[in-house]
Amino acid sequence: SKKDLERLYKLYPNRECKISEYIKGKTYTLNCLVLKDGGVITGSISEQITGLKSATNNPNTTCGNDFTSPRSLKTKQVAEIQKIAQRVGKVLHKNSYGGLFGIDVIIEEKTNKVYFIELNTHQPASVSFEAKLHRKIGKMPLLAYLILDYMGHSIPRIGKPPIILSFAAKQVI
Repeated sequence: SKKDLERLYKLYPNRECKISEYIKGKTYTLNCLVLKDGGVITGSISEQITGLKSATNNPNTTCGNDFTSPRSLKTKQVAEIQKIAQRVGKVLHKNSYGGLFGIDVIIEEKTNKVYFIELNTHQPASVSFEAKLHRKIGKMPLLAYLILDYMGHSIPRIGKPPIILSFAAKQVI
């Protein structure tokens, strides 16, 4: 509201801010890796578990990942999420970044359009759990790719982690 904005302006005068339209929809995370050669490998998409009452009193707090829900995404949405991850990874590499990162997207409820929300340039919290899931199905996890890349080994481009998991998996952090 205007009243809320005025209060914040008084609290933080002369600061730039961006005001965006509220988009109602589900939010998803994708863990990724920028290799030394500029290649980008992605993990598996997960829906963010947000506002779980047994984990938080804040309805906006992300407290886990649901790797099952993305199976209901349309092929076009999955491709768009993958495309965003590849573009972000290429920009990161161009700016001398290498290693793990994560992207968050939201899929608008009414239009099914995919919007990029944010980039996290650190090891996302779900990477270790996702590694267990990938090992369970015989796929090399992002963590293994990271270690091989930083040890100077060539990176096999086969058997990459699946963008959508074929089995049910959830975690609450």
